[in-house]
Amino acid sequence: MTNTTRYATTSTSFRTDILPWRLFQKGKQLAWDPADIDFTADANDWHTQDDRLLRGVARLAATFMAGEEAVTLDILPLIRAIAESGRVEETMFLTTFLGDEAKHAELFRRWFDAIGETGSLDHLLTPGYQHIIGVELPRAMSRLDNDRSPEAFLDASLTYNHFVEGVLAMTGYYAWHRIFTMLNLFPGMRKGVELIQRDERRHLAYGTYLCRRIVAEHPETWGFVEHRMGELREQGLEFVEDIAAAFFEEFGVDEQSDPGFKMLADQMVAEFRGYGEQQLGRRLNAIEVARGSSVHDIESSTVEEDLEADLERQ
Repeated sequence: MTNTTRYATTSTSFRTDILPWRLFQKGKQLAWDPADIDFTADANDWHTQDDRLLRGVARLAATFMAGEEAVTLDILPLIRAIAESGRVEETMFLTTFLGDEAKHAELFRRWFDAIGETGSLDHLLTPGYQHIIGVELPRAMSRLDNDRSPEAFLDASLTYNHFVEGVLAMTGYYAWHRIFTMLNLFPGMRKGVELIQRDERRHLAYGTYLCRRIVAEHPETWGFVEHRMGELREQGLEFVEDIAAAFFEEFGVDEQSDPGFKMLADQMVAEFRGYGEQQLGRRLNAIEVARGSSVHDIESSTVEEDLEADLERQ
């Protein structure tokens, strides 16, 4: 006879008082479909803008698209590990998490198809970025297939949530929206990026929750958190700075030929780096204070939701 006592639906019920359950509900309520976004105006913008601008746009969008596909493929070990630990509410939320990432990859591919760019885009990905999403990310995530230690979960969440999503993706999306709102271009993708950012806020709230829960239960792991983020922080922020600088460099403008444009570009690159630093710093602070909390306190807290809501308003 099958043992059903491990099933929440037959033994008790779901824990509706914890963050993963609330995020699961939000994921259902805020669902959207990339197929509903109209890219007609984006296609027109693409075919009427300067080639130099388009090279920068293509590089940014290809970077986002590859990253979204990578996180879709590489989240599976985390879902499996959480499911096998018996945390059903977290597993339920992670099913929406995986669906979100798949939609994000679909959105960018639909956009490239709509503007008529159907050829290979691999050459637009820098070697550094290919290492991040092709080596570093799958290494941290696949570790969970054979290692279920607190450190392994932290490695996965710090790399996936707080580095790839929290620094690279969220800073990149902030930059995209900032630049193309200012230029009044690509309205379909701007709408899509707004929806992606809304999804990513839920993902980041969960990543902060997961790390806080582990650090509360195993406060000795805070040293690993500091060390790991020290390894990733500068690499991520430098990448954000490099990709933003590469976008502006596509215009072929130097300080001598157009000092005003160069000054504006430098100011915006500094702004994007500052944005990434602030976001990362506040999430890490929230993880650090969990050292003095109980797991029950973490599970009943709204800190992660409040933090993301506060960051979204800024």
